[in-house]
This record gives sequence, C-alpha cells and structure tokens, in this order.
Amino acid sequence: MSPHELDQALREQLPSLRRFARWLARDPHAADDLVQSALERAIAGWSQRRDEAALRPWLFSILYRQFLDGQRRAQRYAACSRASAWARPTASPPPSAKRSRARPWKRCNGCRWSSAACCCGCRWKA
Repeated sequence: MSPHELDQALREQLPSLRRFARWLARDPHAADDLVQSALERAIAGWSQRRDEAALRPWLFSILYRQFLDGQRRAQRYAACSRASAWARPTASPPPSAKRSRARPWKRCNGCRWSSAACCCGCRWKA
C-alpha cells in the first residue's frame, strides 16, 4: 500500500475512531490524544498487519489497548502517589518515629514490593 493509500484509509476511519475514543475516555481532549497515539502505533506497526481487509478491527483493537494501558498506568500512579504521601515524614515526628524514618521500608509492611519501593523513593522492576 502506498503512503497516499495508507493516509486515505486511515482518514476514512478517523470519525469512528474518535467516536469510540470519546465513548471510552468520556473526555474529548483525552479522546483525541488516545486516537493520536493509536494512529502512531498503527503506522509504526503497519508492516506487521496480517489481514489487509481487517483494517477497522485492527485499529479499534489498538485504540482499546491504548486506553487500557492508560487506565492501568493511572491506577499505578495513583497507588504510588498514595503510598509516597503516606510515607512522607511529618515536620516534627514523635521520638518513637525517628527509628522508622531511618529505615523507610519498615513503614511499608504488608505492601507489595513495588509499593514499598515507591515508599522509599526507589525504582523497582518486576
């Protein structure tokens, strides 16, 4: 497919992609960002497409997966920011808390390792 044909095929799908993205995101600006990132991913992976006739379902699946990735990322960020807000020391901690400030991972008992790393300000990869 030539670049002109690719451009035309993608432009034909834009209204339906935008409609679906607005339904998913419930925000027109977030929906436009979602469509843009999905089209970027589609153009980057154009050579990996298996079925020439299934352009529309392929684009919709990319868009939906981009949306899910964004939701997961937002959930991780929210959990991490809650954990780091919980772990911040107060301006004048009581004397009993001085020992736990020296070892911040002690305050994260019962958390997952990723949350505990976030409490300590460390990077942790699974």
